[in-house]
Amino acid sequence: RKLYLILSVNFYTFSGTMTSKAFLEEASIMKALVHPNLIRLYAVCTTEEPYYIVCEFMKNGSLLVYLRNEKNQLNLKCLIDIGAQVANG
Repeated sequence: RKLYLILSVNFYTFSGTMTSKAFLEEASIMKALVHPNLIRLYAVCTTEEPYYIVCEFMKNGSLLVYLRNEKNQLNLKCLIDIGAQVANG
């Protein structure tokens, strides 16, 4: 029996928000974290920019993009639940 993982490959370019060193330090920490409310980071490819991030697939994409999308009409209860899950992670 084969097990298949669904992965997402994203890329990151530095635009003054974070240094390359800080990014690699954060990626190292994220690779070690395992929690049901966090997506898993499996690998970071850093030979040249853009850096590629291999992580668990996010069905609805980035949480930030999802929350900013006006099509997603979320009530207060749902927003509090999302906030609690983020805090728990």
